[in-house]
Amino acid sequence: MIGFAIIFTLLSAVSSLKASGFPKQPGEVTLILNHYRYLASRFWDNDLNLQRYGSDGSYRSATTKLFVEAGIDGNLTLFGSVPYATAVYEDAFSRADTRSFTDAEVGARYRIRRGPDAAYHLSIQGMVLVPLYRDGLNPVPGYRKPGLDARIMLAGGYELAGRPAFYSADTGFRLYPGSDILQWVYTLAGGLTLAPQWQLLYELSGTASRSSGNVFTPENILLNTDFFSHKAGIGLMWKPVEQFGVIGTFYTDYAGRQSALGRAFNLSLLVFI
Repeated sequence: MIGFAIIFTLLSAVSSLKASGFPKQPGEVTLILNHYRYLASRFWDNDLNLQRYGSDGSYRSATTKLFVEAGIDGNLTLFGSVPYATAVYEDAFSRADTRSFTDAEVGARYRIRRGPDAAYHLSIQGMVLVPLYRDGLNPVPGYRKPGLDARIMLAGGYELAGRPAFYSADTGFRLYPGSDILQWVYTLAGGLTLAPQWQLLYELSGTASRSSGNVFTPENILLNTDFFSHKAGIGLMWKPVEQFGVIGTFYTDYAGRQSALGRAFNLSLLVFI
């Protein structure tokens, strides 16, 4: 049997792509420079029908984010991120573009239970979203409101076909004080070691949002407050040395209502301190 120490090395590396259910050890710090590109030219309407944007329209965005995660005492992990994005909506008759910071994230995660030999980790997480942009931008970078995010997370390691593998699942709610927006969010992720320096990654994630608003326009897909959207991703991680890794992931939206159908590519550079 492959030891859990080997599995945990895989977990610690791969799960650092974003906040997950795996704790950081005291004094451990992970820095991630993340670049995400998204393109959409179709959307699901309120009746779940798939439609093309009018007048040959398309929406595209590029977001660069610096993410930092630090272990405090083996159970408590602090994290934060600052993103900067460009977004363009263009059709046969017009063009709108914007460049700005978006929503910064600051949060903490606390492990409340640890399984035997670190077989699983059960954690709770709280996060605050802080908008770093001004009003009047088009396309808009977000809701222009501070947000609160609370989740429960389960993560662990196992063996698949004799190879180290991991899973990470989280679910919770996000709200924006001063509005009636309430969102259910989830992520199901996993990874499998293919070779000593290579891991296969896969992910399903989604958001279901409810509010009294019913806003969807192709050029402002981030302004919608009444929708659902589900996304799938698959990628590879290359970790040539203990202190450095690279992750490349392809994503596609595969189901939704009042949301865009787009595809994306994500590239992340990870430094472990």
